[in-house]
Amino acid sequence: MIRQIAGKEIREMLREGRILTLAIILVLLTVGSIVSSYYYAEDLARQHEEAAAEQRELWENQGAKNPHSAAHYGVFAFKPVSALSILEKGLNPYTGVSIFLEAHRQNHAEYKGIEDSNSLARFGELNPSFLFVYLIPLFIILIAFSAYTREREAGTFKILYSQGVSPSTLWAGKWLGVWAVVLLFVLPLFLIAFVFLGFSGNSTGEDFMRLVWIALLLLVYYGVFVHLSLFVSAKARQSNTALIILLGVWIISTLVMPRASTHIAKSLYPIPSQSTFNEQLQFDLANGVDGHDPYNKFSVAYREKLFKEYGVEKAEDLPFNLSGHMLQVGEEHEAVIYDKHFSKLAEVHNNQLKVYAASSVLSPT
Repeated sequence: MIRQIAGKEIREMLREGRILTLAIILVLLTVGSIVSSYYYAEDLARQHEEAAAEQRELWENQGAKNPHSAAHYGVFAFKPVSALSILEKGLNPYTGVSIFLEAHRQNHAEYKGIEDSNSLARFGELNPSFLFVYLIPLFIILIAFSAYTREREAGTFKILYSQGVSPSTLWAGKWLGVWAVVLLFVLPLFLIAFVFLGFSGNSTGEDFMRLVWIALLLLVYYGVFVHLSLFVSAKARQSNTALIILLGVWIISTLVMPRASTHIAKSLYPIPSQSTFNEQLQFDLANGVDGHDPYNKFSVAYREKLFKEYGVEKAEDLPFNLSGHMLQVGEEHEAVIYDKHFSKLAEVHNNQLKVYAASSVLSPT
Protein backbone atom coordinates (compact mmCIF):
# COMPACT_ATOMS: atom_id res chain seq x y z
CA MET A 1 0.00 0.00 0.00
CA ILE A 2 2.83 2.40 0.81
CA ARG A 3 4.28 1.98 -2.69
CA GLN A 4 0.90 2.67 -4.30
CA ILE A 5 0.46 5.86 -2.28
CA ALA A 6 4.02 6.94 -3.08
CA GLY A 7 3.45 6.22 -6.77
CA LYS A 8 0.27 8.29 -6.74
CA GLU A 9 2.13 11.20 -5.10
CA ILE A 10 4.93 11.04 -7.64
CA ARG A 11 2.52 10.99 -10.58
CA GLU A 12 0.53 13.93 -9.22
CA MET A 13 3.65 16.01 -8.58
CA LEU A 14 5.18 15.27 -11.97
CA ARG A 15 1.89 16.03 -13.76
CA GLU A 16 1.84 19.57 -12.39
CA GLY A 17 3.33 21.93 -14.94
CA ARG A 18 4.58 24.39 -12.32
CA ILE A 19 6.70 21.74 -10.64
CA LEU A 20 8.24 20.55 -13.90
CA THR A 21 8.90 24.16 -14.92
CA LEU A 22 10.53 24.92 -11.57
CA ALA A 23 12.60 21.75 -11.76
CA ILE A 24 13.85 22.53 -15.26
CA ILE A 25 14.72 26.12 -14.31
CA LEU A 26 16.58 25.01 -11.18
CA VAL A 27 18.48 22.30 -13.06
CA LEU A 28 19.55 24.75 -15.76
CA LEU A 29 20.57 27.34 -13.16
CA THR A 30 22.50 24.79 -11.10
CA VAL A 31 24.32 23.25 -14.06
CA GLY A 32 25.09 26.70 -15.44
CA SER A 33 26.42 27.92 -12.09
CA ILE A 34 28.59 24.79 -11.66
CA VAL A 35 30.09 25.24 -15.13
CA SER A 36 30.67 28.96 -14.53
CA SER A 37 32.20 28.36 -11.08
CA TYR A 38 34.41 25.59 -12.49
CA TYR A 39 36.00 27.86 -15.11
CA TYR A 40 36.30 30.72 -12.61
CA ALA A 41 38.05 28.49 -10.05
CA GLU A 42 40.40 27.05 -12.68
CA ASP A 43 41.34 30.54 -13.89
CA LEU A 44 41.84 31.75 -10.30
CA ALA A 45 44.07 28.76 -9.48
CA ARG A 46 46.18 29.50 -12.56
CA GLN A 47 46.55 33.15 -11.52
CA HIS A 48 47.64 32.14 -8.01
CA GLU A 49 50.20 29.69 -9.38
CA GLU A 50 51.62 32.30 -11.77
CA ALA A 51 51.78 34.93 -9.03
CA ALA A 52 53.48 32.50 -6.63
CA ALA A 53 56.05 31.55 -9.30
CA GLU A 54 56.73 35.23 -10.01
CA GLN A 55 57.19 35.98 -6.31
CA ARG A 56 59.59 33.05 -5.96
CA GLU A 57 61.64 34.30 -8.89
CA LEU A 58 61.82 37.81 -7.39
CA TRP A 59 62.92 36.35 -4.05
CA GLU A 60 65.67 34.21 -5.53
CA ASN A 61 66.96 37.04 -7.72
CA GLN A 62 66.94 39.87 -5.19
CA GLY A 63 70.72 39.92 -5.20
CA ALA A 64 73.35 39.61 -2.48
CA LYS A 65 72.49 41.49 0.70
CA ASN A 66 72.50 41.25 4.45
CA PRO A 67 70.32 38.25 5.52
CA HIS A 68 68.30 40.49 7.81
CA SER A 69 67.57 42.90 4.97
CA ALA A 70 66.70 39.96 2.73
CA ALA A 71 64.23 38.71 5.31
CA HIS A 72 62.55 42.13 5.35
CA TYR A 73 62.52 42.15 1.54
CA GLY A 74 59.79 39.55 2.09
CA VAL A 75 57.59 37.58 -0.25
CA PHE A 76 53.87 37.31 -0.98
CA ALA A 77 52.24 33.95 -0.24
CA PHE A 78 48.98 33.05 -1.97
CA LYS A 79 46.27 30.86 -0.53
CA PRO A 80 45.80 27.73 -2.69
CA VAL A 81 42.46 27.56 -4.50
CA SER A 82 40.50 24.55 -3.28
CA ALA A 83 38.92 22.36 -5.95
CA LEU A 84 35.69 22.52 -3.94
CA SER A 85 35.47 26.26 -4.62
CA ILE A 86 33.53 25.26 -7.74
CA LEU A 87 30.64 24.73 -5.31
CA GLU A 88 31.39 27.18 -2.53
CA LYS A 89 33.98 29.97 -2.23
CA GLY A 90 34.23 29.33 1.49
CA LEU A 91 35.94 31.98 3.60
CA ASN A 92 38.16 33.38 0.85
CA PRO A 93 36.01 36.50 0.33
CA TYR A 94 36.26 37.22 4.07
CA THR A 95 39.81 36.19 5.01
CA GLY A 96 41.76 37.34 1.95
CA VAL A 97 43.81 35.43 -0.59
CA SER A 98 47.39 36.64 -0.02
CA ILE A 99 49.68 37.66 2.80
CA PHE A 100 53.06 39.39 2.86
CA LEU A 101 55.65 37.36 4.76
CA GLU A 102 58.67 39.04 6.31
CA ALA A 103 60.92 38.69 9.33
CA HIS A 104 59.32 39.16 12.78
CA ARG A 105 56.20 40.81 11.38
CA GLN A 106 52.74 39.27 11.47
CA ASN A 107 50.93 40.96 8.60
CA HIS A 108 47.24 40.68 7.80
CA ALA A 109 45.78 38.87 4.80
CA GLU A 110 44.82 41.15 1.93
CA TYR A 111 42.40 41.36 -1.00
CA LYS A 112 39.17 40.40 0.74
CA GLY A 113 36.35 40.35 -1.78
CA ILE A 114 33.74 41.29 0.81
CA GLU A 115 35.38 44.71 1.23
CA ASP A 116 34.05 45.69 -2.19
CA SER A 117 30.53 44.38 -1.51
CA ASN A 118 27.60 45.21 0.74
CA SER A 119 26.11 42.92 3.38
CA LEU A 120 23.63 41.40 0.91
CA ALA A 121 26.31 40.37 -1.61
CA ARG A 122 26.18 36.74 -0.49
CA PHE A 123 22.51 36.51 -1.48
CA GLY A 124 23.16 37.99 -4.90
CA GLU A 125 25.72 35.48 -6.14
CA LEU A 126 24.50 32.83 -8.52
CA ASN A 127 26.69 29.95 -7.42
CA PRO A 128 25.93 26.27 -6.72
CA SER A 129 26.05 26.81 -2.97
CA PHE A 130 23.33 29.46 -3.12
CA LEU A 131 21.08 27.20 -5.16
CA PHE A 132 21.69 24.11 -3.00
CA VAL A 133 21.16 25.95 0.29
CA TYR A 134 18.43 28.47 -0.51
CA LEU A 135 16.43 27.53 -3.60
CA ILE A 136 16.14 23.74 -3.36
CA PRO A 137 14.43 23.95 0.08
CA LEU A 138 11.96 26.35 -1.54
CA PHE A 139 11.42 23.80 -4.31
CA ILE A 140 10.74 21.11 -1.68
CA ILE A 141 8.12 23.33 -0.02
CA LEU A 142 6.40 23.95 -3.35
CA ILE A 143 6.08 20.24 -4.14
CA ALA A 144 5.07 19.09 -0.66
CA PHE A 145 2.86 21.84 0.85
CA SER A 146 -0.33 20.32 -0.57
CA ALA A 147 0.46 16.65 0.10
CA TYR A 148 -2.28 16.38 2.77
CA THR A 149 -4.40 19.45 2.10
CA ARG A 150 -5.03 18.20 -1.44
CA GLU A 151 -6.68 15.09 0.01
CA ARG A 152 -8.65 17.13 2.53
CA GLU A 153 -9.94 19.56 -0.08
CA ALA A 154 -10.90 16.72 -2.45
CA GLY A 155 -12.60 14.78 0.37
CA THR A 156 -10.61 11.59 -0.27
CA PHE A 157 -9.47 10.94 3.31
CA LYS A 158 -12.62 8.93 4.14
CA ILE A 159 -12.18 6.84 1.00
CA LEU A 160 -8.55 6.05 1.88
CA TYR A 161 -9.33 5.18 5.51
CA SER A 162 -12.34 3.07 4.48
CA GLN A 163 -9.99 0.96 2.32
CA GLY A 164 -7.86 0.12 5.34
CA VAL A 165 -5.16 2.77 4.94
CA SER A 166 -3.86 3.77 8.37
CA PRO A 167 -2.57 7.30 9.12
CA SER A 168 0.98 5.95 9.51
CA THR A 169 0.77 4.15 6.14
CA LEU A 170 -0.51 7.31 4.48
CA TRP A 171 2.32 9.31 6.03
CA ALA A 172 4.93 6.78 4.91
CA GLY A 173 3.58 6.76 1.35
CA LYS A 174 3.54 10.53 1.05
CA TRP A 175 6.98 10.77 2.70
CA LEU A 176 8.39 8.24 0.22
CA GLY A 177 6.76 10.01 -2.74
CA VAL A 178 8.16 13.44 -1.82
CA TRP A 179 11.62 12.03 -1.17
CA ALA A 180 11.57 10.19 -4.52
CA VAL A 181 10.94 13.44 -6.40
CA VAL A 182 13.57 15.30 -4.35
CA LEU A 183 16.20 12.61 -5.00
CA LEU A 184 15.22 12.40 -8.66
CA PHE A 185 16.06 16.08 -8.85
CA VAL A 186 19.13 16.51 -6.60
CA LEU A 187 21.11 13.29 -7.15
CA PRO A 188 21.92 14.14 -10.81
CA LEU A 189 23.08 17.57 -9.62
CA PHE A 190 25.41 15.95 -7.09
CA LEU A 191 26.68 13.65 -9.84
CA ILE A 192 27.41 16.65 -12.08
CA ALA A 193 29.34 18.26 -9.21
CA PHE A 194 31.43 15.08 -8.81
CA VAL A 195 32.16 15.03 -12.56
CA PHE A 196 33.39 18.63 -12.60
CA LEU A 197 35.42 18.03 -9.46
CA GLY A 198 37.10 15.14 -11.29
CA PHE A 199 37.99 17.44 -14.18
CA SER A 200 39.56 19.97 -11.82
CA GLY A 201 43.32 19.95 -12.11
CA ASN A 202 43.98 20.30 -8.36
CA SER A 203 41.38 17.92 -6.89
CA THR A 204 42.45 15.24 -4.41
CA GLY A 205 40.90 12.21 -2.78
CA GLU A 206 40.18 14.32 0.28
CA ASP A 207 38.18 16.74 -1.88
CA PHE A 208 35.97 13.88 -3.06
CA MET A 209 35.42 12.71 0.51
CA ARG A 210 34.51 16.26 1.53
CA LEU A 211 32.02 16.44 -1.34
CA VAL A 212 30.48 13.15 -0.17
CA TRP A 213 30.01 14.66 3.30
CA ILE A 214 28.58 17.85 1.80
CA ALA A 215 26.06 15.81 -0.21
CA LEU A 216 25.05 13.75 2.84
CA LEU A 217 24.64 16.83 5.04
CA LEU A 218 22.59 18.55 2.35
CA LEU A 219 20.28 15.52 2.24
CA VAL A 220 19.82 15.78 6.02
CA TYR A 221 19.16 19.51 5.55
CA TYR A 222 16.56 18.79 2.87
CA GLY A 223 15.03 16.21 5.18
CA VAL A 224 14.20 18.99 7.64
CA PHE A 225 12.14 20.76 4.97
CA VAL A 226 10.52 17.54 3.74
CA HIS A 227 9.29 16.60 7.23
CA LEU A 228 8.29 20.14 8.11
CA SER A 229 6.32 20.53 4.85
CA LEU A 230 4.45 17.26 5.42
CA PHE A 231 3.74 18.15 9.05
CA VAL A 232 2.32 21.60 8.19
CA SER A 233 0.33 20.13 5.29
CA ALA A 234 -1.17 17.51 7.63
CA LYS A 235 -2.23 20.15 10.18
CA ALA A 236 -3.41 22.93 7.86
CA ARG A 237 -7.03 23.11 6.70
CA GLN A 238 -6.27 24.53 3.25
CA SER A 239 -3.38 24.45 0.77
CA ASN A 240 -3.07 28.24 0.76
CA THR A 241 -2.66 28.27 4.55
CA ALA A 242 0.03 25.57 4.42
CA LEU A 243 1.89 27.40 1.65
CA ILE A 244 1.86 30.74 3.50
CA ILE A 245 3.10 29.13 6.72
CA LEU A 246 5.88 27.22 4.95
CA LEU A 247 7.00 30.26 2.93
CA GLY A 248 7.18 32.21 6.19
CA VAL A 249 9.29 29.46 7.74
CA TRP A 250 11.55 29.43 4.67
CA ILE A 251 12.05 33.22 4.80
CA ILE A 252 12.80 33.21 8.53
CA SER A 253 14.99 30.11 8.41
CA THR A 254 17.08 30.85 5.34
CA LEU A 255 17.09 34.65 5.04
CA VAL A 256 16.21 36.30 8.36
CA MET A 257 17.77 34.13 11.08
CA PRO A 258 21.29 33.81 9.58
CA ARG A 259 21.49 37.60 9.27
CA ALA A 260 19.84 38.20 12.64
CA SER A 261 22.14 35.75 14.44
CA THR A 262 25.13 37.57 12.95
CA HIS A 263 23.96 40.90 14.37
CA ILE A 264 23.11 39.33 17.73
CA ALA A 265 26.52 37.67 17.95
CA LYS A 266 28.29 40.90 17.01
CA SER A 267 26.35 42.89 19.61
CA LEU A 268 26.96 40.35 22.39
CA TYR A 269 30.61 39.73 21.48
CA PRO A 270 31.87 42.73 19.47
CA ILE A 271 35.08 42.45 17.49
CA PRO A 272 37.43 45.47 17.63
CA SER A 273 37.89 47.35 14.39
CA GLN A 274 41.06 46.77 12.39
CA SER A 275 42.47 50.16 13.44
CA THR A 276 41.65 49.61 17.14
CA PHE A 277 43.16 46.13 17.06
CA ASN A 278 46.35 47.47 15.45
CA GLU A 279 46.61 50.34 17.96
CA GLN A 280 46.32 47.97 20.92
CA LEU A 281 48.80 45.59 19.35
CA GLN A 282 51.36 48.30 18.61
CA PHE A 283 50.97 49.76 22.11
CA ASP A 284 51.88 46.45 23.75
CA LEU A 285 54.69 45.81 21.26
CA ALA A 286 56.20 49.20 22.10
CA ASN A 287 56.26 48.32 25.81
CA GLY A 288 59.06 45.82 25.55
CA VAL A 289 62.52 45.18 24.14
CA ASP A 290 62.80 46.16 20.48
CA GLY A 291 65.56 44.25 18.72
CA HIS A 292 65.70 46.91 16.01
CA ASP A 293 65.91 49.91 18.32
CA PRO A 294 68.83 49.77 20.77
CA TYR A 295 67.80 53.19 22.17
CA ASN A 296 64.30 52.07 23.12
CA LYS A 297 64.00 52.60 26.91
CA PHE A 298 63.22 48.90 27.44
CA SER A 299 66.19 47.91 25.28
CA VAL A 300 68.49 50.26 27.18
CA ALA A 301 67.26 48.95 30.55
CA TYR A 302 67.71 45.33 29.42
CA ARG A 303 71.23 46.04 28.11
CA GLU A 304 72.24 47.68 31.41
CA LYS A 305 70.83 44.69 33.26
CA LEU A 306 73.00 42.37 31.13
CA PHE A 307 76.13 44.48 31.75
CA LYS A 308 75.49 44.37 35.48
CA GLU A 309 74.75 40.64 35.44
CA TYR A 310 77.99 39.79 33.56
CA GLY A 311 80.09 42.49 35.24
CA VAL A 312 81.14 44.22 32.01
CA GLU A 313 80.98 47.78 30.68
CA LYS A 314 81.00 47.16 26.91
CA ALA A 315 79.05 44.92 24.55
CA GLU A 316 82.30 43.49 23.19
CA ASP A 317 83.10 42.03 26.62
CA LEU A 318 79.93 39.93 26.75
CA PRO A 319 80.34 36.18 26.04
CA PHE A 320 77.77 36.42 23.20
CA ASN A 321 76.75 38.72 20.38
CA LEU A 322 74.62 41.46 21.94
CA SER A 323 72.83 42.46 18.71
CA GLY A 324 71.74 38.90 17.98
CA HIS A 325 70.69 38.38 21.60
CA MET A 326 68.59 41.57 21.57
CA LEU A 327 66.90 40.45 18.37
CA GLN A 328 66.02 37.12 20.01
CA VAL A 329 64.65 38.82 23.16
CA GLY A 330 62.62 41.17 20.96
CA GLU A 331 61.25 38.19 19.02
CA GLU A 332 60.18 36.47 22.24
CA HIS A 333 58.45 39.65 23.45
CA GLU A 334 56.62 40.06 20.14
CA ALA A 335 55.53 36.40 20.13
CA VAL A 336 53.90 36.82 23.56
CA ILE A 337 52.10 39.98 22.46
CA TYR A 338 50.85 38.49 19.19
CA ASP A 339 49.62 35.36 21.01
CA LYS A 340 47.83 37.52 23.59
CA HIS A 341 45.92 39.65 21.08
CA PHE A 342 45.09 36.93 18.56
CA SER A 343 43.99 34.57 21.36
CA LYS A 344 41.57 37.26 22.58
CA LEU A 345 40.28 37.63 19.03
CA ALA A 346 39.88 33.85 18.67
CA GLU A 347 37.91 33.77 21.95
CA VAL A 348 35.49 36.38 20.59
CA HIS A 349 35.06 34.36 17.40
CA ASN A 350 34.38 31.18 19.39
CA ASN A 351 31.74 32.95 21.47
CA GLN A 352 30.08 34.19 18.29
CA LEU A 353 30.06 30.64 16.94
CA LYS A 354 28.18 29.52 20.07
CA VAL A 355 25.47 32.06 19.25
CA TYR A 356 25.24 30.72 15.69
CA ALA A 357 25.00 27.17 17.01
CA ALA A 358 22.15 28.16 19.36
CA SER A 359 20.28 29.89 16.54
CA SER A 360 20.46 26.74 14.40
CA VAL A 361 17.49 25.40 16.39
CA LEU A 362 15.36 27.93 14.50
CA SER A 363 17.45 27.96 11.35
CA PRO A 364 18.95 24.73 9.98
CA THR A 365 20.47 26.91 7.24
